[in-house]
Amino acid sequence: MVAESNEKLMLNWFQTQTLKSLQSQQKTGIVEKSALLKTIEKAICKSYEKISGARNVSLFFDLDIHQLVLEFDGLNGPKKFAMNEMSDGYKNTLSMIGDIAYRMAVLNPMLGEKILEETPGIVLIDEVDLHLHPQWQQTILNDLQEIFPKIQFVVSSHAPAVINSVKSEQIRILDGSKVYFPVAQTYGRDANSILREVMNISERPVEVKNSFNQFYAQMDEIFRIYQ
Repeated sequence: MVAESNEKLMLNWFQTQTLKSLQSQQKTGIVEKSALLKTIEKAICKSYEKISGARNVSLFFDLDIHQLVLEFDGLNGPKKFAMNEMSDGYKNTLSMIGDIAYRMAVLNPMLGEKILEETPGIVLIDEVDLHLHPQWQQTILNDLQEIFPKIQFVVSSHAPAVINSVKSEQIRILDGSKVYFPVAQTYGRDANSILREVMNISERPVEVKNSFNQFYAQMDEIFRIYQ
């Protein structure tokens, strides 16, 4: 499923749930959200708190602009903005987290408020770092594991900031039909070391590397002549 269609489905679902809640309020006079809606809101709000450092995050569907809106306490007071104003990386990742929570809630309604914490499973994510700022690339795996503690995530990535956030024994390198472990430890390593020792890529463009090599070769030749 492409990100755009997934986002549209989520918006339509939130709109339906919001209208159902308003309809129920008209009949009973009580504002009551479904357990399913609460679960998804909790997952999205928790993930936004982690990436932004915001506090008291809440989420609602704005019927006037047909968008999901986040409200939170910022450094300079209360703030709110629509999710469609976010970068593609943040928007797509929050949508993905909402989708995981939705599937959990549908499959395990008996878990109630413990759906996120108690649902086991395996989730596959291709290019987990796609469009993400390097700052969130470094924490995305840990954030997912904290939000969904009983889920095993199997992800692909080409981002050094993701690779150096986990230990080498958790990594498999795919090379055609071959699968192997990194030779060097990955956790906490700098990006250049990951590029060079794990991904087998030069930390500099080839042209620049060749220029440096030529420079050092010429310097060695000069020193040899004048010694």
